[in-house]
Amino acid sequence: MKKYVIGFAVGAIVSASTAAYAGNTIQAVLFPAEYQVNGESKTLPDDYKTLNVDGHAYVSNQSVSQPIIEFSPL
Repeated sequence: MKKYVIGFAVGAIVSASTAAYAGNTIQAVLFPAEYQVNGESKTLPDDYKTLNVDGHAYVSNQSVSQPIIEFSPL
């Protein structure tokens, strides 16, 4: 019986430490941005957002490539 109690205690400690380790979060800020496409200012549609994480801007590939394809002369 003593082995079961020790095993349960060790399992509970490992489970609790795993949850605490996985609790790290990333904080991102949404901000409005304008993009230059062929010398013209373009803004993203409302359903696409630009994120700022630690001073770096992140934009989805689709939201950037779609206006370039639409307005590029081929």
